Amino acid sequence: MRTIYTAFQFVFERRFYRLIGAISFVLFFIAYLFILPATYTGGHIGLISLHYLTWSDAVIAFVLSLLMGMLLPFIIFSYRMGGGTRKTSTAGGLLASLVTPFLCCTPVIPSIMAVVAGILPIIPGTSGIYVQAFIATHELEIYLFAILLLILAFYQNARQVLSCPGCR
Repeated sequence: MRTIYTAFQFVFERRFYRLIGAISFVLFFIAYLFILPATYTGGHIGLISLHYLTWSDAVIAFVLSLLMGMLLPFIIFSYRMGGGTRKTSTAGGLLASLVTPFLCCTPVIPSIMAVVAGILPIIPGTSGIYVQAFIATHELEIYLFAILLLILAFYQNARQVLSCPGCR
């Protein structure tokens, strides 16, 4: 915890990174507010999404965008100082949080399964429905996993900020 606090102070003492963090928080929050309710709109994103927005979606959107708003300045800072970054967990958390609403109630999974079934005829044609059902049933757990991935990425990048050669 001390690592995160020290890195947080080190990065956000500069106005540029506070601005990057605030802008990315706002942009991600708006995006998540429209994307997360896509489960209930059949994958449609727009003003209709706000009609189906629940408190749990709003809280998840806030947490995800807060983590991304803190993480992006760390990544930029570390990259500019020559320390490199940990992109894997960041990309995994972002991908999991953005893709999950689209997988449940859109034709993405059946289309992918149809292509795979065309290549490998051993896979039954209805298996995409089971994957969609799994995602719809465990959507909260998938979002929590995305949050954990972003926390891991935040911690890794905090350590990277404190150990980069140009940061001393």
